[in-house]
Amino acid sequence: MKKILFTMIMALTVSANAWAQEGVTGSLLWGISDGVLTIRGIGPMPDYNAYNPVPWENYIQDVTSIEIEYGVTSIGLFAFENSINVTSVTIPNSVKSINSWAFSGCSMESVTIPNSVTNIGDYSFVGCENLKSITIPNSVTSIGEGAFTFCTGLTSVSIGSSVEIIKGYVFSFCPNISTVKVFWNNPSVCWLFEDIFDSEIMASCTLNVPVGTKEIYQNATFWGDFNVIEATLEDDISIEPQLQTTTITWLPIKSAAGYTLIVYNNADYTQVFCIIYFNANGTVKNVLFRSSSAEEYYSYTIENLKRGTTYYYELSANDASDKILDTTRGAFTTLGTSSVENITADSATVVGYYSLTGVKLAQEPTNGIYIILYNNGKTKKIMK
Repeated sequence: MKKILFTMIMALTVSANAWAQEGVTGSLLWGISDGVLTIRGIGPMPDYNAYNPVPWENYIQDVTSIEIEYGVTSIGLFAFENSINVTSVTIPNSVKSINSWAFSGCSMESVTIPNSVTNIGDYSFVGCENLKSITIPNSVTSIGEGAFTFCTGLTSVSIGSSVEIIKGYVFSFCPNISTVKVFWNNPSVCWLFEDIFDSEIMASCTLNVPVGTKEIYQNATFWGDFNVIEATLEDDISIEPQLQTTTITWLPIKSAAGYTLIVYNNADYTQVFCIIYFNANGTVKNVLFRSSSAEEYYSYTIENLKRGTTYYYELSANDASDKILDTTRGAFTTLGTSSVENITADSATVVGYYSLTGVKLAQEPTNGIYIILYNNGKTKKIMK
């Protein structure tokens, strides 16, 4: 009875979205509307093959965007293989596994692998020729054989510190890779298979490693074939501002016992917005003044910021005696304007939809209150 009731409720949900094509796959629902393929529900996506083809097989050539909603826990074998017109993919942080050949042959230029994923399957992104960069988050422990082979557009790769196994040919036939960033203090913790990168590119490819580990990598089998350089906080800090949040990420320093991130309201670095203390492994130790949320190691998302406002940050690494080993300062400006303005869609182009707390939404909501961000930086509050 519970199963029947659940199916009825989910069916009503699908109807409310007015999908042009729709159906059920395993315990999940799927629907297509205006070129967007949506996967919805709770649980794993089935694995597919020649005897069990994907139910959207006859419509996939018309799909340009794939949106997997929160609740889906895995992406099935061959799920979106050869979806050559797909340029946008959204993977929620409920997904734990991306199975083999899942996105092979897709055309997206970027994809965010959430820090819930622990396994990237064999050939899961093979032949994604438009993919420019890839970041393997710290949650991932295993990267399957040939996962990114023939991604000929790849120029930069970042591999998280929790990766324990990298199987063969993962980045083979990716001739344009020029930068590889790794986070292990000692590369011996990761088991490497053969021919992960093409030997022809390794000598000219820059390998960014944590401060204090250059000699270890230079003397290590395989890694020593790269052009090894040590990262500094200034060189390897990245800032990703949104409407009311900003994520700050950096590369670790081997000898650091901890890190301190201070965000200020003014250019004089005197009015503190928040202070976050981190352990040596990048996990949060303490937060002062404001509530924020850590997303992964050596990465932090600051919340409750004002739209269209410039903030200033100071990130420092310290040893066990609190002596500063390295420090860097900079500024970032949140998206949008400092006040919500009513403008028409005719005067600007929509670049994103956001919740009232500044979280970016995958698509425009069908009801509720949300914010539209335009390419001129202005915003508009919508109530439906």
